[in-house]
Amino acid sequence: SSGTTLHHENWHFVTTSKDTYLAQSHMCVKQAMIDSGDSRSKYKKTFMSCRDQIEVSEEDDIKMMVVPSDGKRAMANIVDNFKKAISIDVAAHRFTHPELVNAMIDASKEGKQTRFIADDDIYWTGVRKKKTGSNMYMEYVNTIKVVRAGVNTRYMETNQNHRLLHHNKYVLFNYADGSGAVHAGAGNFTKAAFTKNMENYYFITIAEVVDSFRKQYDYSFEKLATPYEKMPSEYVMP
Repeated sequence: SSGTTLHHENWHFVTTSKDTYLAQSHMCVKQAMIDSGDSRSKYKKTFMSCRDQIEVSEEDDIKMMVVPSDGKRAMANIVDNFKKAISIDVAAHRFTHPELVNAMIDASKEGKQTRFIADDDIYWTGVRKKKTGSNMYMEYVNTIKVVRAGVNTRYMETNQNHRLLHHNKYVLFNYADGSGAVHAGAGNFTKAAFTKNMENYYFITIAEVVDSFRKQYDYSFEKLATPYEKMPSEYVMP
């Protein structure tokens, strides 16, 4: 798809033993898709039954959460780490999940440095007052809410007519002791992605991974993304 060539995107490659909890969990996902991919309820039941039979313990530094089985836990973990972190960086393509919006607002009001990179289609949806690319007017409203709360927001300029998207979906947490964590995965920040879709999310505390995400975010925010006041005055395709 265009995700491999055009998008602002993250792909994750992990080398590990096939005997780890992480590897075996992925095998359960594969088996559930093969045996029960035609039904959300059957998929959930098949996956959870398979995962319950894994005999090794889950790793501490990378935890996999699968939707529809673990969606509520995944979002609760995001909200909980908003409270623990001293600063938070968010990158999102779709931006409709109310719990994430509220967590960003609360963190900013508490004085935590909170940054946000959004696709410029969200900006143009608000300016044009109609859906632009894949983004809806409600996402513009949500973005305005976090901006008014003090979240430092910038837009990644893209060309949706050629399916060029800011398709990142991750949250980077920075803690007082200098450590960090990242929530990442394929799912957008929508309620459907955390309840109805078949998605994989990962909560990673591996220092090298967190550092890579920090470098990527700083570069994207400071060098690539555009502040509101510097956005183009007219909606014109390249």
